[in-house]
Amino acid sequence: MMNKELIKLHEILLKDISNLDDAEKISIIQERITQALNLDKRRWDEKMLSNVSIRTKKATRPKMQ
Repeated sequence: MMNKELIKLHEILLKDISNLDDAEKISIIQERITQALNLDKRRWDEKMLSNVSIRTKKATRPKMQ
């Protein structure tokens, strides 16, 4: 993907979400990804995606203030 495409995808997935520390917000993003992939029939044909998983990890560097 080109940078412009990645930026657009980022904007769509994170629309109306300001902070990703909340598990509920992560589940909203997972649902958006699932819906988007299920709508894209180029690769999936008649198959449906059953689950999307997002894993996060804490930053190893201390936060700068």
